[in-house]
Amino acid sequence: DSTTQQTNTDGGGLAPGAGVEVRPGAFAATWTVRPPTLDNLGPSNHESIHSVQPFQITNIPEEVVDDNAPMIVEDVHVVGESQRTPQRNLTLDPTQDDHRRYVEAGSGVHKSGRRWRLYLILGIILVAVAVAAGIAAAFTLPKETPTMSEEEEDPCDFTGGIVTEQPDILLQCACHNEVTVISRDTQLVYNLMRENVITRYYDAFDEEPMRSCSVRNKALLMVASTKEYDENDLEALGEKYLMATLFLGWGGTMSNDFGWLERGPVCNWGGISCDDGRITAFDMPFQKQFGGQLAVEMFHLTRLTSLRFVTYKEFSCTIPSEIARLSDLEELELGCVNHGTLPSEIGLLTSLERFVMSFGTSILGTIPTEIGRMNALQQFEVSVNRLSGTLPSEIGNLSNLKHFSVSHNFLGGSLPLELKNLQPTLEVLLLGHAAFETNDFVDPGGMLWGFTNLRTLAASGLYFNSTIPNGWFAQFSNLSVLSLASCFLSGEIPSEIGLLKSLSYLNLWNNNLRGPLPTELGQLSVLSDVWLTSNFLDGSIPETFSNMDGLESLRLGLNQLTGDVPSDLCSNPNIELIVYDCDGSISCPCDGVCACYSDLND
Repeated sequence: DSTTQQTNTDGGGLAPGAGVEVRPGAFAATWTVRPPTLDNLGPSNHESIHSVQPFQITNIPEEVVDDNAPMIVEDVHVVGESQRTPQRNLTLDPTQDDHRRYVEAGSGVHKSGRRWRLYLILGIILVAVAVAAGIAAAFTLPKETPTMSEEEEDPCDFTGGIVTEQPDILLQCACHNEVTVISRDTQLVYNLMRENVITRYYDAFDEEPMRSCSVRNKALLMVASTKEYDENDLEALGEKYLMATLFLGWGGTMSNDFGWLERGPVCNWGGISCDDGRITAFDMPFQKQFGGQLAVEMFHLTRLTSLRFVTYKEFSCTIPSEIARLSDLEELELGCVNHGTLPSEIGLLTSLERFVMSFGTSILGTIPTEIGRMNALQQFEVSVNRLSGTLPSEIGNLSNLKHFSVSHNFLGGSLPLELKNLQPTLEVLLLGHAAFETNDFVDPGGMLWGFTNLRTLAASGLYFNSTIPNGWFAQFSNLSVLSLASCFLSGEIPSEIGLLKSLSYLNLWNNNLRGPLPTELGQLSVLSDVWLTSNFLDGSIPETFSNMDGLESLRLGLNQLTGDVPSDLCSNPNIELIVYDCDGSISCPCDGVCACYSDLND
């Protein structure tokens, strides 16, 4: 009963049930034909067993019908799906069981059985793959597949023509490198601002096309899109524009934690303080974000009284000559990367009280002589920079100066005698780690005599090359910090050091001091840190040291001291560290706070 489709010798197809017309004659009976057996066909025609499909034979001539013997019928035509193809040597055998009829095709027997089997196998495989894919999709696809209406729209597809709400300016620039859609309201305010506001700050802004994505133009479009134009308050609108320009120049975006670029007054933006609706103070809030420079737009804010621009990112704080516009400025603190110089225009800031550019801002050049015009100046701090040259004598004109810090620079030459003019007011003097050439710092009548109001004196690294004369310590009754490390001091530590009742930090490290430790040090109850390492001090540690109630660290290594650390010192609740030599010359009974010099390497 295994049957397959009969095809003609030319490759034509014959579907199951197709008619086979046998000519000549007309016999109306219909015969069911089945394939022959293997024995009937022989080895050469085995394939044809799988290529003969049951079909109907019609119009068989009467003379070919014989119930007892097969008959060969010639001139047989097979009627297929689309053509009639001659077939030769068809055998009819009416003696077979089950309808007793079959057809053997000689030259007409086709060989498409194998092909159909391949098709069947491939079909089964494809169905299996489809089923497997369907099962996998059931586990991986979302339960609900969004329809076309639910799919996310292209964020860079902006509607052209007339729009009432202004599409995102920054997004348009990011997508197309130009502003492709501008609402009518934005255009109106934009043109009014260009005519009445921007001309206050820029002369060549007319060259900017409205669709430009330059920082200045983006800022103008963004402010214009807020529809906050007020012809009676153009200064406030201009200040908002200036700050938006600065922010975009730093790489700022709408997504920030300080409310910048939002609608409403610029006074609500983080780090900005106002008085009567005008910006009077800016304290850089983006200390760990963005980068860029302190651009000229900042110096159009002519009502600023305080400008603090301290950041830990790659910002340049070069001061432009336009700083002269900030005539009301009282505080200027810059802390960022800076490879510029101090412009002479800084001398025009006659209201400035505090000027700080320290700790790695890398100012180059010299201190301009115009500094002498800054009569209101109380704090001038430019430590840890690359300043060179000498201190200008005009510093002596700063009659209100309290804090003067120029340490860790490349300054040299002699200290100007005019520095003594600051004696009545100066409280903090930081001169250390420079190349000043004078050697009369502590000599009677020298540069460091007469500063009786000093609270901090740091001159480490300067070449004193002298002893500490009697009476020098006595003048500093208010001194809290004294740092004279590596100053080539010699002789003994004067006993009058005990008069420095306010002293909390003492650093005489790496000098040539000799003799015993003064017992008067024990009178300094607020002294917390003592650095006497690397000298030639000898003797024992005085018992009076137990009276220093505020003592936290005592460093005595690399000296010639002997004996024991006073046991009462161990009971001081504030003591954290005692450092001594490791050669066994000193014994320390204090648990948990003793360390020899080589262990600590201080």
